[in-house]
Amino acid sequence: MRFKLFGLLVFMLALSVAYLGCSDNATEPELTEGDYNDPNYETARATADSIVVAFFQEADEASGFIGFDGSAPMSPAAESLLITFDELTCWWHIYLGADTTNASMIFVDSIKFQDAEGCQMFPDSLTTTSIEYRAYLDIDLISDSLTIVANANENLLLEGIQEDTCVINATAASNAELALGLYEAAYDYSGALDDIKFLTLELMYEEEPRPVAGTMILNLIIYGAGQQGSGSWNWSVIITFNEGGYHARAESGENYWEWDFTYVA
Repeated sequence: MRFKLFGLLVFMLALSVAYLGCSDNATEPELTEGDYNDPNYETARATADSIVVAFFQEADEASGFIGFDGSAPMSPAAESLLITFDELTCWWHIYLGADTTNASMIFVDSIKFQDAEGCQMFPDSLTTTSIEYRAYLDIDLISDSLTIVANANENLLLEGIQEDTCVINATAASNAELALGLYEAAYDYSGALDDIKFLTLELMYEEEPRPVAGTMILNLIIYGAGQQGSGSWNWSVIITFNEGGYHARAESGENYWEWDFTYVA
């Protein structure tokens, strides 16, 4: 299984630190089109586009689980991993925990398969109709020079695997606080996928599957403080997919920005 949530936390913390010293220049009394040279817009667009790319990779990896035809989808990568299958709920679980004097971490990765009859222990490319994925991560690192407190969770449901078009619905959330010397940073992120549709054959066999319909909603709050001052920034992005790419609209304070992305053939 994947430790993708940890990568998301690292990315968001790096974004928070990079944000230190920036300020929100949204001052208009009504929602108006923002300056496309505004670093806030550049950050919002880069973050949103990066999350979209990560989602494409996540969708591709989720579909890859049915490649485990007739076998367990998880295998231990280290002796500290605990892998179980719950016959009542049909969930595979992988658990990793660590606890030291200054740090602790808990990671739980879970996946569930179903066919037309219901619970399915092993995925099968000819019969599996849905894949459900959940993950949870909690990190606490406290020392004299560095403090990181973070948690994240993700829920994803892929349905329609035996049909021409399959659908993904999902939610994700994470937050973190970092203190490093005179610097402090924090973020709070949430996202949702609403009826994201893929052509099933493309999702299963293309290295970079692309959705043909559906909506992604992202919300992010960033706070930073350091020698150059402090500031906070709230933004939301709505991304609407189509067969050729997607349209995005970002909002922050009293301003909005819009852009389009076209898939490369």
